[in-house]
Amino acid sequence: LFTHDFSRQKEMFARVLATGVRSHRGDATLAPLIENLLLQHRHLGLTSEHMYMAQRALLMAFRVVLTGHLTAAELSAWNAALRRLCQSMAAGLNGPTT
Repeated sequence: LFTHDFSRQKEMFARVLATGVRSHRGDATLAPLIENLLLQHRHLGLTSEHMYMAQRALLMAFRVVLTGHLTAAELSAWNAALRRLCQSMAAGLNGPTT
C-alpha cells in the first residue's frame, strides 16, 4: 500500500488531515483533495468498508496517542477531520469519480 518513502507518506497524510481540519466550515478545499486521493488509490480496489475500518483505527490511534497532548477542543477538531476524510472517501468510492 505504501511506498518505500514512509516520510513522504507521513507528510501527505498530515497534509490531508490538516486540509480536513481547515475545511471544517465547508468542503471547498476538501472535495478536490478527496477526488485526487480516490484517483490515486483506485488501483487498490478500496471499498467504503475499508474507509470505515480506517476511520475507526485512526480515531482510536489519535485518542491513544494524543490524549493529554491536546485540549479537548483540539482533539475534537482532529477527530472531526478524520471522520470527514474517511466518510468523504467512502462516499466517493460509492459514487462516480472523474
